[in-house]
Amino acid sequence: MNWLYIIMQIIFCLAFALTAYTYFIYPLLLIILVRICPKIWKKDENHLPSVSMIIPAYNEEHCIADKLDNCLELDYPKEKIEFIIVSDCSSDRTNEIVSTYIDKGFRLNDLKERGGKVVALNKTIPLANGEIVIFSDANSMYDKLAIRNLTRHFIDERIGCVCGRLIYTDPTKTLVGEGESLYWRYETSLKKLESRFNSLIGANGSIFAIRKDLYVPLPGLSIDDFETPLWIYKKGYKVIYEPEATCSEYTSTKTADEWDRRSRIIALELHSLSRLMDLLNPFTLMGFEIISHKLLRWLVPFNLIAMLISNIILWNLPFYNIILILQGIFYLFSLIGYIMQELGMKKIKFFYIPFYFVAMNSAIIYAIIRFVNKRVEAHWETLER
Repeated sequence: MNWLYIIMQIIFCLAFALTAYTYFIYPLLLIILVRICPKIWKKDENHLPSVSMIIPAYNEEHCIADKLDNCLELDYPKEKIEFIIVSDCSSDRTNEIVSTYIDKGFRLNDLKERGGKVVALNKTIPLANGEIVIFSDANSMYDKLAIRNLTRHFIDERIGCVCGRLIYTDPTKTLVGEGESLYWRYETSLKKLESRFNSLIGANGSIFAIRKDLYVPLPGLSIDDFETPLWIYKKGYKVIYEPEATCSEYTSTKTADEWDRRSRIIALELHSLSRLMDLLNPFTLMGFEIISHKLLRWLVPFNLIAMLISNIILWNLPFYNIILILQGIFYLFSLIGYIMQELGMKKIKFFYIPFYFVAMNSAIIYAIIRFVNKRVEAHWETLER
């Protein structure tokens, strides 16, 4: 029995250490490294290259007109920017609405067979005339200066991709929406640090720009905002973060939708990483980032399970009985948060943070199951936001 306790203590401590490293120690290391040797990138406010914004759309009739109106309000020379909407075989009024904007300088690439977002981009980017390609989403509303703030960095020949800042708004104040906003603020902080340390791992799919000649056509089972920046990095260019290039989106209103979206994204990221295994060398800067930010993050739900099981076995030992009580309280709060969400009750931070944390970590487990069983699709659905 003593050997069992020793093994369980090792498992508990290892699982706890990995989780703590992922969420706290890794960001602290980045802060230290950035202070020691920060990267400084050139930028020029007057650098205004030709730009093509590509907007993939699938059944976006509820927001596409607002998006196109938002495009018309952007502060960028009209002769240097074009907008291409690629409709992935939409079956609602998306194409009809876009057609009313053709005389305002918009182009519609109407695909007759649905292939998913990546396939839609592969078929549309060769049609772009701009030196810089900007990727956007139909429900992402850009700040007027967003394009200028992205393109000013391409004066630096080392830069191949620039990622903007996505701001989530939650008008309905749902628990999942509050959790998503909090999570995204944490991710934004990491992006700032990684950009100043070496290079971003991925980008925000709703707002990032690349040099067109660096684009690599991707397989259907890919996620463009994750894999495209990594291919650009492999070509010897940097991927940086520009927090002043902003856009906004509404958060998800339904837990099930956000849970499925998160699991689908992670499963596609796993597909992408399986093609870029050479970047996982832990002795390289990018390998250090990917392992710390992504791979160890995906191990967190398994660490949580290991901590709970080992803690139950060790429950009669001093210290571990207190930790078990704290774990029980945390998961009880998560359950209360779920019940409050289902009943539409007022949000309380003590409950929505554990609720969102547990929900999204369970989505990681499902994502890995989808990846292993090859049950992920390239198609995306429009979520209720």
